[in-house]
Amino acid sequence: MTREQVKTIFPDATDEQITETLDINSGDIGKAKGKADDLQKSLDAANTKIAELGESIKGFEGSDETIKGLQKQVADHETAEAARKSKEQADAETAALRSAFDTAAKDKKFVNDYTANAVFESCRAELAKEENKGKGISEVFSALTTDKEGIFQSANPAVKIGGVGDVPDLGAPRFDFKFAGVRPNPDKK
Repeated sequence: MTREQVKTIFPDATDEQITETLDINSGDIGKAKGKADDLQKSLDAANTKIAELGESIKGFEGSDETIKGLQKQVADHETAEAARKSKEQADAETAALRSAFDTAAKDKKFVNDYTANAVFESCRAELAKEENKGKGISEVFSALTTDKEGIFQSANPAVKIGGVGDVPDLGAPRFDFKFAGVRPNPDKK
């Protein structure tokens, strides 16, 4: 607003009143202009962000296969981790069962490792059966091995005696069967 515009609206206004009116008007204009500048800055920032996001979207266009590949990799890793945890848990259970089995076997010595492993696996299978729920491994071990031969080493192992083999000729005369009156068996050929 100019002085002339104020004088046409208020013809009786003094110069001081016109100046004060113009100052008030200028303050209001300054505030409005400041708000407009702030809004313009916000608008410019929003437009810049929109442009950046548009560029980002262009970067993702056609990369659907990449995203699916990454999703598959994540799923594969999750499956592998679940399998690893499951195996780790199974190994821990096997180790605990093996320890209990060794305690149940106490001082008994198996014929060989194959027999020990077979009895261990039989104990594990028996413990898994519904009719053996609540039974301990000592009971199952005892039931599987009582009165069974060939599982444990004997407290009195058999002694192997070597055969006579060929006797060397020491110059002694040979036994004469005819002289001794031994006749060949006619039925034997």
